[in-house]
Amino acid sequence: MKSITRSLPLLLALPAMHLHAQSISPAWDAYMKKQTSVAPAAAGPVAATEPSVSQASPPPRVSTTAPGVPAAPAPRRVPRNEGGFFVGVQGGKGWIYEDADQTTKAVSAGYRWDAGDFTLVGIEVAGGQLDASSDRYYLYPEVRFASIGGTTRVNFGSSRWFGIARGGYFSARADGEDGDDATIDGAYLGVGIGVDVSRHFNLSLGYTAYLYGTTYYYARSGYNGGGGYVVYETDISRADMLLFGAELRF
Repeated sequence: MKSITRSLPLLLALPAMHLHAQSISPAWDAYMKKQTSVAPAAAGPVAATEPSVSQASPPPRVSTTAPGVPAAPAPRRVPRNEGGFFVGVQGGKGWIYEDADQTTKAVSAGYRWDAGDFTLVGIEVAGGQLDASSDRYYLYPEVRFASIGGTTRVNFGSSRWFGIARGGYFSARADGEDGDDATIDGAYLGVGIGVDVSRHFNLSLGYTAYLYGTTYYYARSGYNGGGGYVVYETDISRADMLLFGAELRF
């Protein structure tokens, strides 16, 4: 018991000496500072590398264009036709007198404006002649004609085929025998169909009706032997032409 009593102060002094040694040892202080500084640093990156579901960034957009290459512009819609000047030649048959056909040739020129993706409207002038012909009973004289009017051309969608309509004023002169010439004028209407061989060349087949007034007169005797008188009558007549044509466009 005495030995324990004597040893008790020594036992109590050992922890105090240990704590004192820790406080006065430079190596111990450096070690403790190192431990306290490393632990938060290690914990920081771990916490930062744990992504939050609510703050997750969207996936990056994938570009289909190669770097440094500009994106191609949207294609421009090009009209099927474009306006411009045109000249044409035609040939075929014409009918002024009943049951008598005459060889016909003509030329035309004009300008058309773009009125839509497949439509052109314009103005044209034309001139030509019907050659003289004859049968066993009658000689049909040569007839020269000229016209001015409007024209409309419509392509059938993106097809090369197109329809055409014409209309306007015409004047014609027939060379009769012994200087007996006749002049008529009136209106013309025509329709046709054609095909574009290329941007600047097309072929067409067209029918045109020429309407004009013809005045007839004849003498009629009076009643009961009285004086006679002259009767005038005017009829609407029609001449027809069926022409195959070729046209250049500029």
